[in-house]
Amino acid sequence: MLTIPEQTAERLATILALANTPGYLYRHMRDDQYVRSLAQIEATDLADYITSVDANEDRTLSDAACAYAAAVALSYAPPSHIDVALEGRTFRALRWVNEVVAYGRNQYPTIQVNHLLTPRPRATLGHNDTSRAATSTLLPPTQRELSQ
Repeated sequence: MLTIPEQTAERLATILALANTPGYLYRHMRDDQYVRSLAQIEATDLADYITSVDANEDRTLSDAACAYAAAVALSYAPPSHIDVALEGRTFRALRWVNEVVAYGRNQYPTIQVNHLLTPRPRATLGHNDTSRAATSTLLPPTQRELSQ
């Protein structure tokens, strides 16, 4: 069983409380020095800890945050070790565990799309409606606009 200092557990609980996606949780926990130190623990031991917290009906926010920190640390292990450690395990209360580990394994790559739009003059019919023109330049050009 992991023993996590109270101050660290509170810091991790704050990250969990603010997290609205597994990606946010992963990105903010992976920068924590303590979480990186957890990566030195065997993958099966980390998975056992996560499973024990998941099964505990009386878990606190700090307990859940520490379990997610263990999941982030688990993501640093080689993929074969992760597969063995998580084989046959399901997490009912800690639903983001698999997603957090997947982020660490780069199975949710970030996709960046750069799309350059050339502003085109718009007919204003005597009105100075710049908000509409600004909004429409954010949209990709229509087929009609491309043909002009």
